Amino acid sequence: MAVSQLASTMRRRVAGAFTHRSVRLLFITASVAMAAMTAVSYVTSDPGLRDDPWPQAGLALAAIGLFVVYLLGVRIAQTQTRAGRKPAPREKFAQLTLVDQYFDALRRDNRLISAQFFFQMVCKPRSRILRISERATLYTRSTSIHSTFTISAPDADSSGPMVTPLILQPKSTLLNSVKFIIGGERVSSLTQVQAIAYSAAVIRYLVSEVNEDALAIYRDQIEVRVYEILSRSDTGAVPFDSYVNRVCENIRALPGVESRHDQIIQAAILLISRLRKRYAVCVVAEFPVPAAAGSGLVATLTRTLRVSMERKMVVTRVGHRQPVQDGAGLARRFLIVTWQLVLRALDSARQTFGVQSSVISYPLDNASRTSSYHLQIQGAEGTYLASQEIVRSDPSSAGFHADHVGFQARLGQRSSHLYVRNGRSFSGHVVVNDFFERMPGSMAPAALSSFAATAIICLCAAIKLQLWGVSLQSTDLVAVLLALPAVAALWVGIENRYSALGGVLAAKVSAGVTMGSALYAAALYVIVVPEPQLERALWIGAVTVAGINLVATIGSWQLRSSVQRYFTGRRIANS
Repeated sequence: MAVSQLASTMRRRVAGAFTHRSVRLLFITASVAMAAMTAVSYVTSDPGLRDDPWPQAGLALAAIGLFVVYLLGVRIAQTQTRAGRKPAPREKFAQLTLVDQYFDALRRDNRLISAQFFFQMVCKPRSRILRISERATLYTRSTSIHSTFTISAPDADSSGPMVTPLILQPKSTLLNSVKFIIGGERVSSLTQVQAIAYSAAVIRYLVSEVNEDALAIYRDQIEVRVYEILSRSDTGAVPFDSYVNRVCENIRALPGVESRHDQIIQAAILLISRLRKRYAVCVVAEFPVPAAAGSGLVATLTRTLRVSMERKMVVTRVGHRQPVQDGAGLARRFLIVTWQLVLRALDSARQTFGVQSSVISYPLDNASRTSSYHLQIQGAEGTYLASQEIVRSDPSSAGFHADHVGFQARLGQRSSHLYVRNGRSFSGHVVVNDFFERMPGSMAPAALSSFAATAIICLCAAIKLQLWGVSLQSTDLVAVLLALPAVAALWVGIENRYSALGGVLAAKVSAGVTMGSALYAAALYVIVVPEPQLERALWIGAVTVAGINLVATIGSWQLRSSVQRYFTGRRIANS
């Protein structure tokens, strides 16, 4: 703990220092000055002393060291979270006056049905939410989410606006670009302070259903702590859970609580438990009034409310960032850690080459909140759905249960569709979809570049090694070979214009190997190697690298094409 705190403190101080441009300018100026001194020292030194490179080498290493420190400091400064100064502490629980207003409104209108509806939407959402349909569209780093909630009215006779919780949002996260639409009109949601205050008012209203003595003791001794639980954001500590349990026990011990009040008290405790780490994102909505001719079951079935919510979410790839479980053996832990390092290295390579991830992982928390859940995920332009599965993102979560879970068949489309009926325990699970690039994509230019480079390298090797009687008639071949990397780079640049994901990593690596082998062969062609055996070995190495690159690139191209043909050629009856 002490080491981590020291490292965190050092990061904050380094970030604070390198935030100033003067510090950055100081380091970069010192690095350039030392590099210049190295060059001047080498040029102006006595020719007899140039055999001793250590003075110049020391200056060069110092210049490189300062530049590396500059790069690391700038990286820490740019990646460190800066939220500014903390606001001045204000009076605790000043929002309790807002709780009083909401409670007075509930009690004045005898809105027990509103309190019950709020409880059901938070703790038993499947009893009220008939269907949730979500559509996720991949853009760049963020994903656009469009959710539609179909909610049934509490009963056929209920009227007036009701506070309607839609989702439970973690207190430490923010909703990005969120908007709500009801009946084609955009509406505003309650602020987090209002939502927490209304939650506290509902809990107070449930306690008031016991008797006035219980309500008085609750307001004087317990409610401040309940509001602290609902509004507190640092909820990860173990003492906080113990604190919540003690508050719940105090509510159970209120005077006058009898067996007939167990259901009401349990509802209040369950609300506290559900909202201790999350807050309810709520809108104020009014259910449509049933037609005069409708009554009974018909009126109840037709009184539904449709609320649309649009937001943006930053999605992450799951799998290689999960912690290793303690129960794993030494060999298994080694393999898991090694595989995690490989995946992270591949991710770093993709980011370096500008290749965006084609994997979308979307949380399935809402699958447990309704009896009918639909999720449609749409990939980027120029891609098709290759794989889809449900993965456990939280190792501590239990397995999910549902009456039915089904995916739409993969037929070469660029969207997936998941359906869950009566889902339970989906929290801690995500659906992971992998979208592949449509052919020819970025692999065709890479394969053509590799083929051209390999052919010319083989021809140069045959000429230099005088194989099969091949001889050189002109010197244009060297110019053509030197132009090949530029042509390959041009192909790579052209294909990026039409690839929404920036191509695939295999194409980028193949293009790099192609250009490197071409430059190597060009240098080897113009350099005179005195030893024939060494020259032969060098040319064999160049031809081998180019050939392996060509075979691997064409094989990857054909494999990707074969997979795409398989999905597009499937029949629905056999899918």
